[in-house]
Amino acid sequence: MVSIPRKDRVFEQVVNLNFSFDGFANVSEGLELPTALDRLLRAIQCRDVPRIIPEFLEWANQLNHKDPYFAKNALDELRELPISTFSEILRWIDPIANPAHDVAHGLNITLGQTQFVDTSRLVDDYGIRIQHREVLDAVKILVEARQATGVQMLIPDYEVCIRCAGAASDKFAGVGFFGAIARHDKGPQRTTSTWTEFTKAIFSIEPMYYQFDRTRVISLARLRSSDRQTYNAESLRRIGRMKLNISNIRHLPFNRQPQRVAQELRMLSRMKYEARSHWERSKKYGVLIDENLLCATMISFARSNSLTRIKGIILQRGYHISLNEDKMTGQAHVGPGKWFRKGNPREPTKRLLHDIVEAFCSMSRVRAALALLVQISRQYSIQVPHETCSNLLQWAYVCSSKPYSRMYSMSQNYRVNNTGSKDVIDVWRFMTDYFKVTPTFEDYNVYIKALIFQRRLRLAVQVIREEAVPFYRRLEEEHSNIVLDELLQGITTPGHQRRQIEAHKEYMWFHIASWFTAILKTASRAKALRETDFTRVLIPNILDEFSEFFHPQISYRSAYGHIQMQRPGIEPRFNFEKNLRTTLPNNLSGVVVKALHREGKIDLEDPSFVWPQTQPFVVSDWKRRPIKRSRAVGPAPGPNEVGREMWWKTLERDLST
Repeated sequence: MVSIPRKDRVFEQVVNLNFSFDGFANVSEGLELPTALDRLLRAIQCRDVPRIIPEFLEWANQLNHKDPYFAKNALDELRELPISTFSEILRWIDPIANPAHDVAHGLNITLGQTQFVDTSRLVDDYGIRIQHREVLDAVKILVEARQATGVQMLIPDYEVCIRCAGAASDKFAGVGFFGAIARHDKGPQRTTSTWTEFTKAIFSIEPMYYQFDRTRVISLARLRSSDRQTYNAESLRRIGRMKLNISNIRHLPFNRQPQRVAQELRMLSRMKYEARSHWERSKKYGVLIDENLLCATMISFARSNSLTRIKGIILQRGYHISLNEDKMTGQAHVGPGKWFRKGNPREPTKRLLHDIVEAFCSMSRVRAALALLVQISRQYSIQVPHETCSNLLQWAYVCSSKPYSRMYSMSQNYRVNNTGSKDVIDVWRFMTDYFKVTPTFEDYNVYIKALIFQRRLRLAVQVIREEAVPFYRRLEEEHSNIVLDELLQGITTPGHQRRQIEAHKEYMWFHIASWFTAILKTASRAKALRETDFTRVLIPNILDEFSEFFHPQISYRSAYGHIQMQRPGIEPRFNFEKNLRTTLPNNLSGVVVKALHREGKIDLEDPSFVWPQTQPFVVSDWKRRPIKRSRAVGPAPGPNEVGREMWWKTLERDLST
């Protein structure tokens, strides 16, 4: 979870920036109103973070205005804008350098969360941050307008554009920005940083690029089938049916390509020759190979499951590290690497540790990642940071979840790929006992889910009470303080910091509520738990102590039978609605298509062949529709004003959600 800055740190006093304000139009003309560019530069000068992105979007809209008069004036301002000022503007909208622009930065907004809390203001139907998509569209307009003025852009400017494309999960936009460098005769000026940023964007290497959802970039067992590594046809059919059933349950096309909804975004980076060709191209251009480029290339190989190239090109050639795995036992043996002189561009740092975890865990090789982590940190005396340990724990949980572990067991049931809840607990003990890492809420989220899966419910409840819930209480207190500050200052609309707190608070509430729901379901299924005092004593105590995390309807099973409870006094966060929906489009699996080809029903050799899709069908289901957050509009009313009680009740509901 990201640290949330205080208001007095966000709105700092005006400071002098290192760029010229020759392009600050209409300042001396007091009769004219400031333009969109004036307001944007003012927000940057004052470091008014909540206003930078809205003013930038407004400026881009002026450049693309339907009225030629407004568009011409905005283009004239852009033409007169100095190169340094233009670069400074781009640096302030850089999503990697300025994560505070996203109120939900660091949060994995899942498809399930969209049914319990209102996330329509944060992500679109494809699970991408709406703000990142809007910024990318504005950057496209800005780059096109800048080129129309005849003023050249700098290489770092293109790198910011590539990062904006990566944050919006738009690979094609990233390719366009990278190609624009060569089209404007700046190809030889591409640096190692340029190639690294391009690699990160097209292969979704940064967590922001895959929206902090590791399931979007994990290597599926089905995609590992090749001419060298063939799977049983029946296993492929079973995996295909599982993927189809999961897709039919989904009501939104999360992680799908907007241009081709039937395909997932991971399909854009699954071809092994793409990562290999990109690596060979960078070497032919004479790019300096440093640690960042090696790490980015390693993860790009992992996206296409190129384990052989990771071991040979990155580990063996780059660092002289040998890795041998026993696929039956899952044990990994790591050999010592070479020593580097101080200042060597390939000298291992914390970046290498983090990206080794990212690469190997995305291929479900958690044990190999842990072995490499220990060996490299010991040999090069690198302290393992918390982010790396937390990333390893998160990946261990994702790899042990049912869809992915089940698919691996269907394809080739080798211990080297299979990860279970025991491995999650082992990683937890390793990071807390060996590396002495202080866990965060995200870490406790994984640990508690693993305990519930192992039916260690008493320990899970203890961890929730003593460790996890205090995180939520601190957010509640900070939320109340921010609302009080806004009321005392007469602010009528929620500020950036308040919306940031609300997003993190809703995120925590959703996960805590899911823990208690899982505890009730697990206790109901296990006969050994139903016949103990856990359902007779402990569950009623939990309902009383943590009532705010339970839904208005509660149902569980005890030794006396099924128990159903209604709590009419609880403010609901969602309503159930019955609707009709059509299943998402899906391509037929390769096994089925080849069978149709053998039967003569389709012709794969036909140049106009279009890959067949499954037959969609209509589903009638009940879905949760989250209730939007209520807002107390306007300033606080006086003691005798009409609607005073309703205003304060609305504010109370706002603070409680």
